[in-house]
Amino acid sequence: MTTHVKATVLSCFTALRQIRSVLHSLSQHALLTLICSLVVSKVNYCCYVLTGVSSHLLSRLQSIMNAAARLIFYARRSEHVTPLLHDLHWLHSSDVTMLVVPSFNLRQPCLPSGSSKDLEPFAFVRRAATSLSTFCQELKTFLFHSSYYGHYH
Repeated sequence: MTTHVKATVLSCFTALRQIRSVLHSLSQHALLTLICSLVVSKVNYCCYVLTGVSSHLLSRLQSIMNAAARLIFYARRSEHVTPLLHDLHWLHSSDVTMLVVPSFNLRQPCLPSGSSKDLEPFAFVRRAATSLSTFCQELKTFLFHSSYYGHYH
């Protein structure tokens, strides 16, 4: 797992450096599209694959997301990144790993094992879901609100 995270981090930071070199030639929309397709997709995939990985490795992946957000908003490294992530509607890496659902069956849901606190989003969202796509969308919304607001609206 460590090797996969290291390779992903290296690949993403290389892409960010290349994007930074042409930054002033890009519109805001083109910049966001490039970063989402070349960087964010790799980080999200890595988070999906590495569910249950150590917090150290997740922090390495989160550093990529932070750097990408700062690049999009032309923010300094010293500026706080949480408002930038919020404006982009990006989840923290630790929250992205909760989006992984091994199987979803509306009659008999198969939820990840863990403490009742870990299962709270699944139970809450499961009640409103009518399909797998609805479940994933509602779960991401739930995690976004609980990450930035502390509760679901």
